[in-house]
Amino acid sequence: MTPLTIATLFPRDTVAAGDEANAMALVRRARQRGMQATHTAVNRPEAMTPAQLYLLGGDGLAGVADLVAHLRSTNMAEEVRSGQAMIFAVDAGLAAVGRSWTDANGSVHEGLGLVGSTALATSPWVASVVTRAAPRLGLPAMIGWYSHSFAVTRDKHVDQLAELVADPAGGRDLDGVITPGVIGTHLHGPVLALNPELADLVLAQAVGASGWDPLPVPSAQAARARRIAELRSRPPHAPRRRTIRGLLQRG
Repeated sequence: MTPLTIATLFPRDTVAAGDEANAMALVRRARQRGMQATHTAVNRPEAMTPAQLYLLGGDGLAGVADLVAHLRSTNMAEEVRSGQAMIFAVDAGLAAVGRSWTDANGSVHEGLGLVGSTALATSPWVASVVTRAAPRLGLPAMIGWYSHSFAVTRDKHVDQLAELVADPAGGRDLDGVITPGVIGTHLHGPVLALNPELADLVLAQAVGASGWDPLPVPSAQAARARRIAELRSRPPHAPRRRTIRGLLQRG
């Protein structure tokens, strides 16, 4: 099997919320699957390294403009469009890969256009959640830290990744996108360490694999089961809000 290169993009320009460990989770999972996997961090556009799997993170809309500007000066978008690579995008990365995003002042900005989606600024909030993946993905209930300041609207042909089933606000929100070249989510945590089955899905798409046998991680599964039970037992409440000023200061 061809060695897999995983690249974390511009970590110095994003505000990590546990997402830096997604790369470690992917490398570990890939090696458990018998793949040769290496990780590199790309801190500036001119140092871009070709990879089969790119990780694009961030915290809210504050850093999206920089991410888009950096990536437009590289060949990454062309690699994704041609099927040579894929992106796992979290939060700000999810906004960046879409067609456009609208900031808190109502100004519309062009995204990378890798996904038929748009992002619109909303009241920021933070909460632990449980999600149910789209049925066709065959994933178990997932957990994560839902931290975002924008809502994503998908075109009809773009599938959602999951829906929230234990939403602290008592609603039924949708999360993320999944296309042949992009998997994106609002979930932090790091989500791939908390949910190794999702890591498998990302890896399978990156290397064109299918039909992998289950590879249980008892410790992660037990911790997830406890967290799911705890969250589902709580009554709905208003999620913790963050001010736009605080968001911008962090971003």
